[in-house]
Amino acid sequence: MQTSQTGNLMVVQCSEGCPVANAILAGVIGEALNHETIENVYGCLKGLHGLLHEEIIDLAEESQQTIRALQHTPGAALGTSSLTLKRPQDIERALQVIRAQEVHSLILIGDLDTQESALKIAEAAEEQGYKLSVITIPASIENNLPVTDHCLGFGSAAKALSLTVRELSCELASSITSGPRVHILEVPGTQSGWLAASSTLAKRRNEPEDAPHIVCMPETHFETQGFLSAVQKALVKHGYAIVVTAEGITDADGNFVAQPADPADNLSRPSVAELLANLVRTELSIRAEWSRLGVLASTAAHCLSQND
Repeated sequence: MQTSQTGNLMVVQCSEGCPVANAILAGVIGEALNHETIENVYGCLKGLHGLLHEEIIDLAEESQQTIRALQHTPGAALGTSSLTLKRPQDIERALQVIRAQEVHSLILIGDLDTQESALKIAEAAEEQGYKLSVITIPASIENNLPVTDHCLGFGSAAKALSLTVRELSCELASSITSGPRVHILEVPGTQSGWLAASSTLAKRRNEPEDAPHIVCMPETHFETQGFLSAVQKALVKHGYAIVVTAEGITDADGNFVAQPADPADNLSRPSVAELLANLVRTELSIRAEWSRLGVLASTAAHCLSQND
């Protein structure tokens, strides 16, 4: 971290669901306290919502033991919110708080929406002639931020997913005498298949037949008959099949396979894994189960990747 502007630094945890959000926070605090040009290190509670309401604490008052413990603590210690700065009055209010606290270095930790909010704050500060260095730290288990090598948190989520697939494979392989089984595991990824693709790390070296046997991603269109054919082939070969699917897979027309009840609300989208499991049961008359990795991938602080 380099800053030539003397003043205060503020850090904000913006997005939800990243297993290393607190480890990033610990790194920011530790680095900031070593810079003479940074007078105070502030933390903004409840993400951007807290910024607008000026809910701020002095992080320098926290003990070193507390800061070190953050490295292996899931969640967001400062609290977060899903708020993004889209309205002009919100951007103006955010900058008003920043100026009142004499903050000249602003760090936001989060996903793509966070980057957009950071850009708007930086542009507003420049327009008003206020010297403000805005730094964003890409954190996303979906690894969906462009022009990055990778997003922090993705490696840990990928590790958690691959371990889950290995363990799930052991369970299904041990019960094939009870009849063929299919398990469909849904993972985060509305527009990106990085996490779903990372499930192939569960395969052992020189063992290409290991699970997952089928991976569905938004980057490749889903085709019903091709999917059912792939499931049948896996069942013939292994006696069971493990499918990993991103939540946002689409058909040839670009429509979500699992359509949300409200097109404007992605949170209302039903489980694509449940839909595919029902498809297997109906078309192939095979026992099919499904599950969602979901929040477990974003809280997997117990198996952080070395890279993270």
